[in-house]
Amino acid sequence: LKIFQWPKSWPDRQPLVSLAAFTLLDNHDHNIHLEIKDTGLSKFMQKTGVSRARYYNERYNEKGGLFQGPYKVCVIDSDRYFHWVVPYVMCKNTFEMHPRGLKWASENFEEAWKWGIQYPFSSLGEYGGTRNSPIVDTIELKKILGTPMEFKELCKDMILGSKKTEMEQVITKMGNSFTF
Repeated sequence: LKIFQWPKSWPDRQPLVSLAAFTLLDNHDHNIHLEIKDTGLSKFMQKTGVSRARYYNERYNEKGGLFQGPYKVCVIDSDRYFHWVVPYVMCKNTFEMHPRGLKWASENFEEAWKWGIQYPFSSLGEYGGTRNSPIVDTIELKKILGTPMEFKELCKDMILGSKKTEMEQVITKMGNSFTF
């Protein structure tokens, strides 16, 4: 059985959401989900939160909740917002995890990009063209984002571009941690 492979003995999958993009950070994560069923996102987040807390509590012999508060959601409601949120979730957050930090990664974009598309805790590699994870559904986003080179240019523009004030508005709208 390979990692992320659904065992044949389990019942058929009935997904609530699809995972389109993600980055796991030190103390939170950013995700872009496409809702498959009505109220699927809230059910999915509730199940995820409970299972994470249960795992942590059992592993470390703790009790109680794991998160400071409820998850946060932003609906991607415009093309403009989409074209900044997707690179923010995958590229900017992955660059934050670079051993030399976001500032260095931004100043050395090409080298940081090579590192980022190999970073295993982000879907940047799926859109950068180097991986094909069975848990990330890239079909819908790739229709909009285009080729790996086009997506890289979008990320580069978001990180380095002259539209920094737009990026800052998106970050302000998003706050510290959001699930999309």
